[in-house]
Amino acid sequence: MTNEHQHERHISDYPDAAVIFDDIHHQTGYVVGSDQDMHPDFVNFLAFHAKGLVAYGVSKDVQLRLDLPVMNRDGTDRNKEMLVSIDHVSTTTGISAAERAHSMQKSLASDAAPEHFQRPGHVFPCLMAAGGLPERAGAAEAAFHLMQQQRPESTSAVFCEILNTSGNIASVEDIRELPAFTNTQVHFFSDLLQEALRQQSWLEITEHITAPGSDGIHVLTVRDTLQHLTFKLYTTLEASGTPQIVSYSPCEQGDLLRHGQCSCEAHFSDYYKQLQDREIDAIAFYSMQPLASPPSDSLTGIIHQQQQKLLEKHRVTASG
Repeated sequence: MTNEHQHERHISDYPDAAVIFDDIHHQTGYVVGSDQDMHPDFVNFLAFHAKGLVAYGVSKDVQLRLDLPVMNRDGTDRNKEMLVSIDHVSTTTGISAAERAHSMQKSLASDAAPEHFQRPGHVFPCLMAAGGLPERAGAAEAAFHLMQQQRPESTSAVFCEILNTSGNIASVEDIRELPAFTNTQVHFFSDLLQEALRQQSWLEITEHITAPGSDGIHVLTVRDTLQHLTFKLYTTLEASGTPQIVSYSPCEQGDLLRHGQCSCEAHFSDYYKQLQDREIDAIAFYSMQPLASPPSDSLTGIIHQQQQKLLEKHRVTASG
């Protein structure tokens, strides 16, 4: 397609294509497409209208099959794991839209092998985290998550940063003013992340014992694969409906030194008494080790929902 015709193209000409915006890290917008969009016309659209680096997500299996090392990460974006760039051996310069599309398609083929690709090249594979967006809220993961919602059989997603008319990173307002993206919904990373977190189950019970004293209280050891930690869930397993769970971390002054000179509304012994009296249904007891990055308010709410679902499911299992 000629550049004259490219001026007339709109993202809506590509059914799977969408715009995502990183409102968590770098305030950067991307045009994304599924693996079915890895054809010359769409790659040309990305180069002409988005104008950033055309990259695409690959799984760990693809990385190992093609023996693609991770680029040096010193001082680079920790939310992208870029692999060495490649060109298929059948390409000439490798830079045309047709040859970039060809190289991406060939790299995702089940019979692809390391010797089929020259390196460095003109297409940029990006390793996707196995746990998807909850594990790493990067462009590759966000693009793949959205494309899988629209096309569940997708195995990859192509993405490209959007630049404004001055050649700078486009803001949300810039994107909405660009002719190729007018009246296009912008999907924000934060919304996609919350959606992904709600869709996945990342709490697992690894041990179930009865608490000493036989007050009908059970202690469940729970592994949180999202935050890479373990916590205890004290519960009676008696109530029905949505359980009332209190999350608690030890207070050095109140729990250990017993000074009582702290700002806590209650301490573990107080909540345990409420549990014994059946005023609450469970206590999620976390160790004193702080998280690498404290959860946001929205993530805290999702964690609480996961705890409730886990306990409701275990009630049924235990009663059966």
